[in-house]
Amino acid sequence: MKIIIVLFILFLFTSCNKKNKRISTTLEINSEWIKDSLGCLQKRNNDYSENLIQKYNLKNSNISDFKKVFGAPNTTEKGDFNTEILIYFFDSFCENNILQNNSDKCYATFYFRNNILIDRSYICE
Repeated sequence: MKIIIVLFILFLFTSCNKKNKRISTTLEINSEWIKDSLGCLQKRNNDYSENLIQKYNLKNSNISDFKKVFGAPNTTEKGDFNTEILIYFFDSFCENNILQNNSDKCYATFYFRNNILIDRSYICE
């Protein structure tokens, strides 16, 4: 009888473990997204962004966890209704790692309301 109880308890503990990937601070060092901070290296793109969101379960994440994977944004804005907007450059045209004025630029824009990721968009102009 004791064996059955022990097995049942072990089953409960193992079944409750989620297979979520842990977000660690080492990602900040290893992420190709972060290394390509201005988008000059052409490593950032919307597919890579979506893969990171899925891989690290960032849908509905808070800003802190999001930044552990994506790093600091290139710029931020405040929106309506307690919305914070993080903007990351990608597919940029650069010379000597400096963004070129009047060149096409792309933006990965992430919208957080009350500190939770609610939407994202990818725009090139």
